[in-house]
Amino acid sequence: MSLDFLLDKAKNENFIIPKNVLLIEYAPQIEILERASLFITHAGMNSTSEAIHYGVPVICTPVKADQPLCAIRLADNLKLGINLDTENFTSKELYDSINKVLSDESFQERIVSFARISRKYDGTKNAADIVQECLA
Repeated sequence: MSLDFLLDKAKNENFIIPKNVLLIEYAPQIEILERASLFITHAGMNSTSEAIHYGVPVICTPVKADQPLCAIRLADNLKLGINLDTENFTSKELYDSINKVLSDESFQERIVSFARISRKYDGTKNAADIVQECLA
């Protein structure tokens, strides 16, 4: 999903992007995840692994390839966030999802427990193996 798609969707719904929200095409993801309280993600395998490793709950908006399966596992099965219907969600649904994830401490508690597991292992290969094991 492109930034233009999101901006058009927001404009069509008369949604005003708050001044404390930054929409950009590229961001240094790991540096941001080290400080983030919430990660709105397409839920690709790398983003999924990084969200878990850095203990950041998610809102998933999967588009293609591995993303729908990762989103189902991450949000629906493991309850580490919320999985939105990418093509049909409204700005109100996104707003409500953000509020739910940030106000319900169980999301943070669960993701932190998975982060502890992820951080016990050395290197990207071992972290990928853990995620794969969870998906099995």
